Amino acid sequence: MIGILCIIQWMKITLEKFNYLLYWCLKKASFTEVNILFIGVHRCETAIAEAEVEYNEETREFYYIKFKVDNEDLIIATTRPELLGSCVAVAANPNDERYLKYSGKFVEVPIYGNKVPFIYSNEVDLNFGTGVMMICTFGDKRDVKIQAKYDLPIKVILDEKGRIKDDRLAIIKDLKAQDARRKIVEELRKLNLIIKEEK
Repeated sequence: MIGILCIIQWMKITLEKFNYLLYWCLKKASFTEVNILFIGVHRCETAIAEAEVEYNEETREFYYIKFKVDNEDLIIATTRPELLGSCVAVAANPNDERYLKYSGKFVEVPIYGNKVPFIYSNEVDLNFGTGVMMICTFGDKRDVKIQAKYDLPIKVILDEKGRIKDDRLAIIKDLKAQDARRKIVEELRKLNLIIKEEK
């Protein structure tokens, strides 16, 4: 019994050291889908292999949002404003001279008000959006890669059902990501923090 507990504790500690992006199926199976689940064609509320992921083209709004650095506006373009609560850094490409002045500075995240470091990464595309990206855990593979490289903190705001579990902003708590996006955008507009929107 002691041996099993030690193994479980070791596994828990080991797993806590390795945080990574999982592909996750959000769809919950209905009773009529149970037979499909048993033959392995359709799995729900579980991790899935990258090979099982099907990508769909989707047009999303690009929101140009005001962040603050020493009372100066820093504009960052994103399609995922609902992830502002999981922003742990802001990054630019080290070859982008426009943003070298921010070295060693901290950026205030809109609505939330917390400050995150301004960092540099070759992963950032100089020609995409404004050339600056917010690093959110877990936004996409690039975010995860940069988070690991710079040993940034981890803020998980989405639960296994795709709902916001962040208590800091009541207007989006328990909402699905798409609904949270709409609410966050409404709030950003009210506060005059969106300077431009485009498809």
